[in-house]
Parts: sequence; C-alpha cells; structure tokens
Amino acid sequence: MNTQIITPQEWQTQPWKNGGGVTHELISEKDAKGILWRVSIAEVRQNGPFSLFPGIDRIILLLEGAGFSLKFQESQSVKNINYHYEPFSFAGEEMIECALLGGSVRDFNVMTRRGDLRATVEVLNLKANTSHLLSLSTSTKHLFYVAAGSIIMCIDENQYIVKEKEMLVVELKDINAVNLLSQHSGATIFFINITVTGRK
Repeated sequence: MNTQIITPQEWQTQPWKNGGGVTHELISEKDAKGILWRVSIAEVRQNGPFSLFPGIDRIILLLEGAGFSLKFQESQSVKNINYHYEPFSFAGEEMIECALLGGSVRDFNVMTRRGDLRATVEVLNLKANTSHLLSLSTSTKHLFYVAAGSIIMCIDENQYIVKEKEMLVVELKDINAVNLLSQHSGATIFFINITVTGRK
C-alpha cells in the first residue's frame, strides 16, 4: 500500500496569463502526450473563457463564493454552478465562457485523459463523531480531499489524520476497506476514484 498526504504548502501555484486567476495544482501525472490526470483548485477573479483541454474529461465543484455560469458556445446552453460541492462533468475541448455570479470564486477540478482513464467524484458529508466504511479496489487510485472539517482514516492497522484542505492519496496492492472517522465538527470529503480504462 502506498499513501501520501498532500498539504496546501505543497501545492504548485501558477498565475493565469490573462491575470484572471490562479491554479493550484495538488497532484498530477503526465506523459509524453501531456496530462494523464490532474487534481487542482482554481481561484477565478474575473469573467473569461475556460482554457481548452482537448481529449480531457473534466469534473468541477464549487468550493467558495457565490458561483459562476458557464455558457457553452456550440449548444448555446448555460449551466449555473452556484451550489457548493456539487460535481459537474464536461468535455475539456468545449468552448465555454465563464461569468461570475457575485465576486471571486474558488473551484475544485479533476481532469482525466479520455480513453485512458475515468474519474468519479463522490461527496461524503459526515456528521460529528460518525464513521463511514468504504471498499477500495486495487485497479483504482483513490484520493480523499477534505473540503471542510477533519477526519481520521483507518486502513488496516494504519491511521491517518487528514485536515481541512489536505488530500490523502491511496494505492492498494490488495482489495481493502477504509473507515472514515469524523471529529467533533463533522467533515465534507471529496472521494475521488481514478480508474484505468485503456492503454496509455
């Protein structure tokens, strides 16, 4: 079993060229073709187009702020992202114009290369001093981002304390279970699975 806790001090921060925000990269994997998968947090400070990522599937969740609307150029449809912690999926090659609904926002992003990998994001809301049992697979990389509160994660005989804005990455050699224990304030966790679907 391989585990890693990623703290905000380890994020790789890159200002946008247009000055409209910054991206904090929490973790990623790349090859000669580019991004295989990436988890990041963006701070969006002004209206503007989304960057294009052809061949990349994306999942986005609002973390902080009033939200934003996404206008899809091809379909002319509009999607409002104005509820915290609700995953929304879309293709990275779509041309999208982003308009803030009430000031700067912070959002959480998961990217995977289509045809090679697939990601899912499940939002777990734990009340204070409760537990939640999950079964983990060996064919999947598991990530646990704590959006609010803090948790203790028990895997076999190992315990990991994961605080707010930290993320635990887990890779297993055997199918196993993990027990999430919330502390006195409760917790909101993004449970992210990244699964291999094809040849890289």
